[in-house]
Amino acid sequence: MDLSIDKDTGCGFCQAFVTALRDTYTNVVRPGIPAELGKMDKFGWTFRDKIPHLPALARSANTGCSWCELLSNGIKIPPGTRFDNDTEDQDITITFHGSEAASNKTSGALGNIRLLAMYMTAPSDGSFAPCWGGGPCCGYLRVVDTDDFAPLSEGNSQKIRAAIGFCANGHTSCPLSDPTANPLRLLNITSDDNIKLENTATEKHTYAALSYCWGSSKSIEAAKTTQHNLEERTSRGLPLSSLPATLRDAVLVARSIGIDYLWIDALCIVQDCHKEWAAEAQKMMQYYGIALVTIVPIYSQSAGSGMRLGKNLPFVRRFAGPWNADFGSDLVLSPKIRGAPSPDDVIYSSVWDKRGWTYQEKLNSARVLYVFNHHLRLECRDGSWDTLSGWTATPNTSWRFIPIGGVSADSPTTERRKGPDNDGWTELVDRYTMRQLTNRRDRWLAFSGIVEGFSQATGRQVVAGLRKEWLLEDTVSWRSPDPWPPLHPDLRNSAVRDQQSLLNKSSTFPFRHAACNTMVCERTEQHDASECGNDHFPSWSWLSGEWSNHKQGVEFGWASILEPEKEPRAKLLAILNDNGDPSFTKLQVSGPVLHTDAILAIVSHARDHSLTIDPNCRPRIVFLDEAYDDKYACSCQPEHESLDCEAINIIASLSPAPSALLIGQSDFDIIPTHAFDSPKPEPPPLHWHFLLLQPLGQTPAALIEDPEFRRIGTMHVPGDHLDEGIERELRNQEPQTLVLV
Repeated sequence: MDLSIDKDTGCGFCQAFVTALRDTYTNVVRPGIPAELGKMDKFGWTFRDKIPHLPALARSANTGCSWCELLSNGIKIPPGTRFDNDTEDQDITITFHGSEAASNKTSGALGNIRLLAMYMTAPSDGSFAPCWGGGPCCGYLRVVDTDDFAPLSEGNSQKIRAAIGFCANGHTSCPLSDPTANPLRLLNITSDDNIKLENTATEKHTYAALSYCWGSSKSIEAAKTTQHNLEERTSRGLPLSSLPATLRDAVLVARSIGIDYLWIDALCIVQDCHKEWAAEAQKMMQYYGIALVTIVPIYSQSAGSGMRLGKNLPFVRRFAGPWNADFGSDLVLSPKIRGAPSPDDVIYSSVWDKRGWTYQEKLNSARVLYVFNHHLRLECRDGSWDTLSGWTATPNTSWRFIPIGGVSADSPTTERRKGPDNDGWTELVDRYTMRQLTNRRDRWLAFSGIVEGFSQATGRQVVAGLRKEWLLEDTVSWRSPDPWPPLHPDLRNSAVRDQQSLLNKSSTFPFRHAACNTMVCERTEQHDASECGNDHFPSWSWLSGEWSNHKQGVEFGWASILEPEKEPRAKLLAILNDNGDPSFTKLQVSGPVLHTDAILAIVSHARDHSLTIDPNCRPRIVFLDEAYDDKYACSCQPEHESLDCEAINIIASLSPAPSALLIGQSDFDIIPTHAFDSPKPEPPPLHWHFLLLQPLGQTPAALIEDPEFRRIGTMHVPGDHLDEGIERELRNQEPQTLVLV
């Protein structure tokens, strides 16, 4: 075998592969050239070797052939082969399929081809089932722009500096680079071994901000700025080596991209001064917004874990160009492990992306610099720039960032702003409530920056997490993702019918809206609740629901489809205590109210009626905010009598007895179409949407002027499930005035 090596043609073993690669992708389709001019999207390479270890390819790689090294590292026999030992030599064919990058990405050495998928066929062994591509996938080769996998190398730092400058001064949808103000303090990081805390409230500096997870690292405790060490840090500074690893790496990243000042909350805010922290907490989102860039250490799980820069460098090989008529660059290829996460997957699965506080930090930032092990990725409102793969244009259509300067008439998101279900708000709430917060009391503080940005962008006001313009619609539209807490032990036995035994437990089960006490705030870790928020939120807002630490967020179901002019319906009379702090905001409303017997009649009728349609597909009529072991009304299995229905008995067991306030009507069908043998020939009937409420206190609501109620769930009833007598009662009833708390 001729093992002479040439980087352009390969060795005797792989020369056919190199030739086919060059012939196939030298004239890839370019913008403006019709596809029918003959672009090939795949080619094959046949060689003789043994399966599964491919020893001949490995030997050729060991002689120093860069092509064979690349192929040997990239080709992996898929799982499921029946071979423990190598077979005899046989013809093996690898089919290479080139995947084009989206039109919004920059081109590379092979034009638009950014990935080569490899499919193996070995016809004589009979072990591989045919599939698209000619056989099972045995790996990928990435086409990248550089073989420099050191994130903070001079070359990569220059790329990011240029990208930041272009974004800050050239993107109309991104903030300008000139800061309008400065935080109270910033870290001066210009000295090699020492950093200094400076008072900068009256100055203007270009700075970076750090968004990270504190975690439980003891090192963050020692690093905090306190009243005790503040003077020393502002006069003498502190050693860089004294910082936790993640904070220390952040200094290195900021320096590498030419930034002299850095804002880190634990260092720039005095952590044991309640007054300062409360004031600075209200400004943190502004600080992220006016920073030139926000640094995100995506692999860091805590302040002490570090950024893992340059760990586990991937295999990469560079081959001299040009390879494409339009692009004269060298070809750089790196194997991609089957199943390996993409950069987006790494971000979405990171600890940082699961924390509640970091969501508003990201949304309000001017631009975000994600720090990976092997590359840097700058993301802004127009797209992203990656040191490995270049620029990708991505319009800000899904609230990746808060829009700057509001939503313009020609914005791609304008169409999403026309209705209550299409303005992006429910998406923001859903994504936020999928995240985790250590303390319930932080829910509003960690979301208030998003509220401010949303209001500025859309002109819409927000009250306790719901849009003022559609306040009543939003109160009946949200529901928590998962039921909580588990079913009370006394209700697990379907034979239990003693309702009074449950009334005695009602003071502690199932609702928890305790006043703020001495719980510890996640960020300040102080015990003075008045300084860091309150865990009491209005029952009618999703802020009070059970959603933190779930994999799903709060769902909005019917906000956009309620008919605003259709009577009867509830009316909002006043918003009480609306002072910016949602803790004690109340709603004074009026509308028709049904009592418990009517609720149970609706639920029983809905359950029995659904059995005549499809016993395996029953509509969920009632959703309890704090459900009992997923026992929603009308969704019980298997079949049983209504009097034996555990879900119905739960509603009957609640004390004080629940009522239902009619919020409005819609023509939206909540029963799935597959529940019927054939599509319904007529439009769906009207649906009636109710808030399920419980009165506060023991005095009957009828004896109190404007009695107070709390939301305990929602009820959504198809018109054909509503008894004529109940409908008549709703239409003829004098509206009742009550207060939602």
